[in-house]
Amino acid sequence: MDYSDEQLINMSIKGDTSAFGILVERYQNKAYAISIKIVQNHDDALDCVQDSFIKAFRNLGQFNFQSSFNTWLYRIVTNSSLDLLRKNKKYQNDVPIEKPLTDDDDEYFIQIEDEKSGVEDIVQSNETVLAVRRAINELSDDFKKVIILFEIEQLSLIEVSRILNVPVGTVKSRLFRARERLASILKEKGTF
Repeated sequence: MDYSDEQLINMSIKGDTSAFGILVERYQNKAYAISIKIVQNHDDALDCVQDSFIKAFRNLGQFNFQSSFNTWLYRIVTNSSLDLLRKNKKYQNDVPIEKPLTDDDDEYFIQIEDEKSGVEDIVQSNETVLAVRRAINELSDDFKKVIILFEIEQLSLIEVSRILNVPVGTVKSRLFRARERLASILKEKGTF
């Protein structure tokens, strides 16, 4: 039987841990995708996701169904990931070596459509991607959150608003200012 999130949450609150396991299976990939974009380290992202699910399980009784479970969970994941970044300042301005660029890295890798493109074009594209990653890491937490959730995870303004627990207008404003700041950082570094 395919249970709704609400049914699984209610079953979990009553002590059915297998019901919560279904929620974990349902949302762990997206939770990881959000965390890895923020912490940019596989092991740290896994830790953040695990911690987030533990926090969610412990606080299920406080979940009030005014937003969707996934929105609530993604807010926990985002906050856990940002907390880890604050603790580990070493990630603030570094692009991790353990996450090399690959063709499968759709969010960061710029696809070269023209088969005649030379190695120089590919190298230049990879350098641009690295510059953008570094610039995102230089943003304030508020700007970093909206850029990652809206531009990289491609969530809607409403979803970002719910995850960050701010009005849609605030999301739009932060997104506008974050884009301006990104452009400024990239211009300062001579990338664009």
